[in-house]
Amino acid sequence: MDSDDRKALANNLHLLMQHHDHSQAFLQQKTGVSQRTVSNLLNPDSPHAPTITKINAVADYYGLKGWQLLVPGQTLETLLSGKRLEHVVHSYIHADEDGRRYIERVSEKESEYRVDPPEEPQKCG
Repeated sequence: MDSDDRKALANNLHLLMQHHDHSQAFLQQKTGVSQRTVSNLLNPDSPHAPTITKINAVADYYGLKGWQLLVPGQTLETLLSGKRLEHVVHSYIHADEDGRRYIERVSEKESEYRVDPPEEPQKCG
């Protein structure tokens, strides 16, 4: 797993935990994944690479597939609507060639119109 995957995993898991007000100890209790492993999942610089089994266990608790935690640049809204993302991917995989091209065109057009939110001002401390 490369550093970009680790960063995406850490960011996405942090967003979910913060939204639900979950601690590492809470996740350990609910998923059976040790608190140390949860800590490693949240730290992209950890020397301990996460296993897909542990990623899947945590993702499953939040109603997601493990791969969904590895998608970079997600917002909390996207993570919370995980079933819709799974449906889009499933539709793409099962579409014929014309259907895939259509999905790709729609995706490209949508990304052209996407407006990124303004950056948060830097806080001086």
